[in-house]
Amino acid sequence: MLRSAGHTGNVTFRVDSAYYVVGLLIALRKAGARFTVSVPRTVAMWKLVGDIPRARLGRCSGR
Repeated sequence: MLRSAGHTGNVTFRVDSAYYVVGLLIALRKAGARFTVSVPRTVAMWKLVGDIPRARLGRCSGR
């Protein structure tokens, strides 16, 4: 929608945990959009976070 309106800059989305679905995140990634998403903290989520290699973690911007 933004692109079809002529927007050419970066697009960043903030997705709330109450409204996210995996299909939306896949679509945002395919579209090249940047996004952050809050998700409920669960045992499964912490396991996935723990499986991310340290070398793949980036620095937080604005700190």
